[in-house]
Amino acid sequence: MAMSGIEFTRVPTLPPIVEAMRDEMGSNAIRRSFDALGLRTAVIHQRHLLLPMRDLFGLLELFARERGDQVFGAFAASAFSPESFGLFVRYAAQAPTLHMAIERLNRGSRLHQSCSTMSLRSKVGAAEWSYRVDLPLSLGRHHHAVHVLLQLRDFVTQFLGRSPKLVEVGLEAERYGPAGAAEGLFSAPIRWSQSTNYLSLPSELLLARRRAVEADETPITCVDLLRYARDRPPRTMAESVEAAMNLSLTSDAASIDSTARYLNLAVRTLQRRLAAEGVTHQQIVERARGRRARELIAEGNLPLNEISRVLGYSDAAHFTRAYRRWHGFAPSKDPGAGAAAQFVKPERQPSVDVHRPN
Repeated sequence: MAMSGIEFTRVPTLPPIVEAMRDEMGSNAIRRSFDALGLRTAVIHQRHLLLPMRDLFGLLELFARERGDQVFGAFAASAFSPESFGLFVRYAAQAPTLHMAIERLNRGSRLHQSCSTMSLRSKVGAAEWSYRVDLPLSLGRHHHAVHVLLQLRDFVTQFLGRSPKLVEVGLEAERYGPAGAAEGLFSAPIRWSQSTNYLSLPSELLLARRRAVEADETPITCVDLLRYARDRPPRTMAESVEAAMNLSLTSDAASIDSTARYLNLAVRTLQRRLAAEGVTHQQIVERARGRRARELIAEGNLPLNEISRVLGYSDAAHFTRAYRRWHGFAPSKDPGAGAAAQFVKPERQPSVDVHRPN
């Protein structure tokens, strides 16, 4: 468990789920779900977004309730492809055999989230590829498990170029959806109330070679993964606080009381752990605001008074003084101002980062 008492996960797959929900249920359903968790819908569009695992689970549960959908995990899985999870999935897909691909994916999953375990276990005539979140979370847990298992099955399908015939599927849940629904999703028998979630594959599939390589496929190397690994879920208290700051930087949400409450810690505990790492809460807030301010200035889409408001300043003058303190020049003199807008066509904003560091 992380020192913060809360675990973050990358969420490159959240935007397409949100867009699919918005298309079907409307923007108000999205807003209600985010408001219920105290999250701003604007965070969906942040690059390199990290979200507490409990909030990801919570959103899946709230979306399921909005749709009246007992098997929302299937809807979530249909909104994107396995590659959407990140660069480590693309790296795994380039392994020569399915066994090596699964092992690569299991190792690489730690770059996606640090609070889950993926493993491959051999049994007589079969191999169990399992996934489990190592946190005592219940709300939305089974929707998440099903959507991950369906993506693992789709990964195998894409790797082989054909759908695998599963021996069975194991689920932590005692049941999922109406009778027979889970069996229909996986076209396989279900074993309920298991200690983990898994796909059971015929052993001979592990030796299967990958499908034919496409001519324009770009190779992924270990060096690429090292670059990717630099942008990882938080491992220290300071990093957890920074991740929380990225969700909201208004004056109220950036208070130490609010941060401590969000991380499920007492204020004194938070202060003590940050002190042990040689940093204060206010220093982290200032650093996060300075970085976010420069990102917003570079984007060039918001007027100065709106950026000031987003970052919790009463007016543009106060924000400008802070900006000069952070970077040594005023926002209007920032050499990167408007740089991002030059590379984005306004009529076609990407809805999801295909890989991280994206």
